[in-house]
Amino acid sequence: LPRARLQRRTNVYTDGDVELLLIVAGMANERALLFVLTLVDCGMRVGEVLALKWADVHRDHAPVPRFTIRQSKTGVPRVVPMTPRLSDAWSHVNETQLRSGTVYERSRSGAQRKRSYVRSAVDHPFPYSYSAAQTLVRNLTDDAQVPYCGIHAFRHHYATALLSRGVDVLAVARLLG
Repeated sequence: LPRARLQRRTNVYTDGDVELLLIVAGMANERALLFVLTLVDCGMRVGEVLALKWADVHRDHAPVPRFTIRQSKTGVPRVVPMTPRLSDAWSHVNETQLRSGTVYERSRSGAQRKRSYVRSAVDHPFPYSYSAAQTLVRNLTDDAQVPYCGIHAFRHHYATALLSRGVDVLAVARLLG
């Protein structure tokens, strides 16, 4: 008889975890807050968020601000709408400062430190490497005293939130890409 395969439980951040992470990210710096908020409110893969260029961010696009995903896992470009909360956050971005490549972040001790990135901030809103993004989220979860579920768990949180609001499964699948 074939053995039943045990399903691995998928860890998902709770709504409370996400709100705590957003508060802690906002205390760290504007870029960290935008990064986490983009992951939470769009359900994009971390690689898609890291591959975003400033030209892919259409924060003033009517009627719905959006991102253009040019490099997706499936190879098919897609458009991802911004939530009102995310659109509001992006509308307050000091793009000149973020493009400068010099961002001051607060260390765990509260002191400010200069941070350099692996990619040009002139081209990329999130010039992190994958490991730097992972470290950022791990540090935020530690500071917020939230269990670390991984970056991909934000994608699960997004899908779960949409499904719990009654969004059609096919619509969720299209949004996730």
